[in-house]
Amino acid sequence: MMNGPKFRLVSDGKHTYFELCGKSIGKGISSVSYIHEAGRNPEIAISFNLNDFEFLEDGKVDRVTNTLIGVEPPDKTALRN
Repeated sequence: MMNGPKFRLVSDGKHTYFELCGKSIGKGISSVSYIHEAGRNPEIAISFNLNDFEFLEDGKVDRVTNTLIGVEPPDKTALRN
């Protein structure tokens, strides 16, 4: 069983990154939808452009989140793919 959240999503208004079971994803994603209705299991639908898709480096979602909330100073690459 996995420790921690299975799904995390962060956006700076220009870019959106998400983490699924610990793997950071952002490049090549064309759309993500998340539905969670009371009494039903949550559902995630992800559309990929397979020519552009790649996993991002580990910890990308943490770094973007920390930059957005001001824990880490912004750098030139923190909020880019």
